[in-house]
Amino acid sequence: MMRENRRDRRRVRPVYAGFFATLFTAAVILNLLYLVYYSHNARKLDETERTRILNQTVFYINRYMKEVEDGANMLSVSSPVQKLLTYRAKKDYMDYVNGMEQLSEYAIALPDIYRIDLYVHSTQTLLTSYEGVYYELPEEAGSVYEGYMESGENWFWDLHYGGKEPKLVSGSRNEQYITLIKPVHSKYTGKKAGVLCMSVRVKSMEELISIDNSQEEGICLYYRGEPLLGRIPENKGIHLLSMISDYSGMEVDYYYTPQLGRIITTGFVMTIMIITALFAAIFFCIVRISERKMFDPVGALLEGFQKVEEGCFELRLDESRSDMFGSLFCGFNHMAARLEQMIQELSNERTRRNEFKFRLLQMQIKPHFLYNLFNNMVWMVEQKDYERLEVLIGATAGYYKTALNYGNQDIMLMDNKRQLEYYGEIQKIRFGNRFFLDIDFSQEVLLHAIPNLLLQPLVENAIVHGLKEEAGAMTWIRAKAEEKGEAVLITVSDDGKGIAPEILEDIRREMENYEGDGSRYFALVNIAARLNNRYKEKASVTIDSRLGQGTVVILKIPLKEVRSCIG
Repeated sequence: MMRENRRDRRRVRPVYAGFFATLFTAAVILNLLYLVYYSHNARKLDETERTRILNQTVFYINRYMKEVEDGANMLSVSSPVQKLLTYRAKKDYMDYVNGMEQLSEYAIALPDIYRIDLYVHSTQTLLTSYEGVYYELPEEAGSVYEGYMESGENWFWDLHYGGKEPKLVSGSRNEQYITLIKPVHSKYTGKKAGVLCMSVRVKSMEELISIDNSQEEGICLYYRGEPLLGRIPENKGIHLLSMISDYSGMEVDYYYTPQLGRIITTGFVMTIMIITALFAAIFFCIVRISERKMFDPVGALLEGFQKVEEGCFELRLDESRSDMFGSLFCGFNHMAARLEQMIQELSNERTRRNEFKFRLLQMQIKPHFLYNLFNNMVWMVEQKDYERLEVLIGATAGYYKTALNYGNQDIMLMDNKRQLEYYGEIQKIRFGNRFFLDIDFSQEVLLHAIPNLLLQPLVENAIVHGLKEEAGAMTWIRAKAEEKGEAVLITVSDDGKGIAPEILEDIRREMENYEGDGSRYFALVNIAARLNNRYKEKASVTIDSRLGQGTVVILKIPLKEVRSCIG
């Protein structure tokens, strides 16, 4: 059989080779189309990112210029400046000193200010923070500022740098700078009375650009057609993005050379690999479909017998085939179904016996109780209630230590007493002072052992279902254990709201029928079933209650049985 399979496989290899060649050609063509598409999108994405950087640079420049203008506005209305703009027949020397000091202080206070000049029209006097002095300008030098005053604009910018600045009073002003020109009006006459020139270094504006210029990439600034920062290189393949500042009219150009490395990214390579893998998967699917008609049915049948042998009786083979394997698969399914039915009948009885133990395990774990504990701990940490948090953590640790009981099914009543005390402390975090738990175990029963977690559900019922609903009312809960005759008598009672008579009768019927599912009163039915399974008819559990007066649950366990547990 194996030899025939191998021979058949060798015969179809040329067909597989033809499939592979066709799919490989299609994969190459599709990858080329994807390369063109991805390159276009990558360039668009790269241009979008650079446009964002350009917008960011223009925003910073506008904000920088606005800060300079705001400083000029504040300075133009200051008292020392306004005093100089008032026409006087005779100059007051102290006014010019105060005005000059005001300019110097603003030049120091405002960021990156190169100098501040104030030209007073009435006296043709120039005050400057750069030299810390003031001059009476000759007509030739003063004509520059008179020209600024004749401008109809409220404010504008002018570019000055070495060799092109006006011949002013100082020849040392040869650093490249740009100046905000703002005519100043007297607040007393309302007329234009002078010119305020606030200059900033071009180097300071260079710090607003987020990238370093190179031959491949950079940002250039132009003002009135003249280069302010950087120059666009004359390289081939340079792409240019331009934007005009709405605030200052400054042109910002972003030049860059697209690089192949920006296109051939990890994502692109991964996509090419995915496309290639997809076509490879298609090829293997074609091979797999052809093999399924010839080799897989026998393999599936053999695998089915192996799994049934291993105990997987629910296995069913697809019998919708139209060939002879469909009949074989149908016969296999009937055989497996019959075996499963027989095994199920044998295991039903054992499943029923184990079901009650599973429910008991569910009750003991109580995940919602643990979740509530963690939520309370988180709440106390947030409230910084560390004192109560310490009590809750200690009680939780003690409770689960006794509840787990090192895996033992029985627990001594002395440990059970601590378990109930820990549980009461935990529930006081939730219910506060609405109940008082009194645990009274006589000295002679402390070393007797009973099934673990037998009493805690009774205390839980008393707290969760038995507390008085009146505001400020205290419910008294008592757990008592003592020897009485030839039995250990354990009583859990409360003086809470009690149980209605019809519900009480329903509870008693469910406890008597503990072989049922016990889903309605699980805790009490569970206790009745555990006592019967452990002690048969030698132990008993009874419940009595009166509406509005409280509930009493009594457990009676043979003394000889509890002594033998520790003997």
